[in-house]
Amino acid sequence: MSSKKGFTLIELIVAIAIMSVLAAIIIPAVVSNVERANESADMTHVRQLNLATQIYRHSENILYENLLTNFANDDLRQDHLVNLGYLSTRVEAKSSQYDIEWNSQLKLWIYTKFEIAAIQQAQYLFPSLTDMSIFRKGADGTSTSNNWALTSNGLVGNVGSVFLENANEGYTIETTGRLNNTSSSGGFGVYVESSLTQSGSVVRDSGYIVQFDRGLGTGEIVVRRRTNGVESSPLVRSTIGVENKNTSPQWWNQNQELKVEVSPHPTDPTKKYLNVYVNGVKSVNNFVINANEDSSQNFTGVRGWSQSSTIENLTITPKN
Repeated sequence: MSSKKGFTLIELIVAIAIMSVLAAIIIPAVVSNVERANESADMTHVRQLNLATQIYRHSENILYENLLTNFANDDLRQDHLVNLGYLSTRVEAKSSQYDIEWNSQLKLWIYTKFEIAAIQQAQYLFPSLTDMSIFRKGADGTSTSNNWALTSNGLVGNVGSVFLENANEGYTIETTGRLNNTSSSGGFGVYVESSLTQSGSVVRDSGYIVQFDRGLGTGEIVVRRRTNGVESSPLVRSTIGVENKNTSPQWWNQNQELKVEVSPHPTDPTKKYLNVYVNGVKSVNNFVINANEDSSQNFTGVRGWSQSSTIENLTITPKN
């Protein structure tokens, strides 16, 4: 005579509890991986969409200012490219957090978060872009060289600078980047309160640069004044939030987040406050800089030197 024994109530409760814990661990990880895969696919598609749009522009002899202007919405813009054979089918975002939109000022398709679009941020996801004409290229010192280029990994270079207009009085600049080798030198950073002058085909900047500098000390965050593309001695040096290049050299080859806040001075309109964060940790606190006298000719951008850098994104957010 055989005896069959099932689960007791306690064993069943324990089993359900274990499965619930495992589900709580596994499901978010799976969702996160799917979302990252969707974002990666979306950026590839946006890059292809921008390339198709530029081919359309040149093939049809469309003036830059007239590019995709006479359409009521983005669906009609994409349908136009499909109908003319420059695009095989409409491109839509797979990610639930992002959208693909035509930016009429930049003349580019941009991949942007819904909340970013709502508060008028300017966000540049460089792996999704193909047209360097949105930038003004600058040179350092007596050099006239600039080798920055858009790739599927981001904006890559190590000679010169690229600039974007930024007419805001107060603003936050956020970027993510890394150095591409294990040398002990090199770095990258972002410009603030900068004006540009052009002589022939050469553009040079005057203002400030906030940058990761691997060659200074054991690796630091540095603020420098720049005049006609030439840097001053450091105005600020900080190691807060920065890993030692000797004991943690791999840190410099991993993506690091740099956030720079520029705020009007409460009593002196010729000055502004500068705050700098590295991966969310404040590295520079309320350093006073000179305001650019003409905010309508104010620029930000990125710079690299000595060793190759990859910049994945740059976001400009107005501050009240």
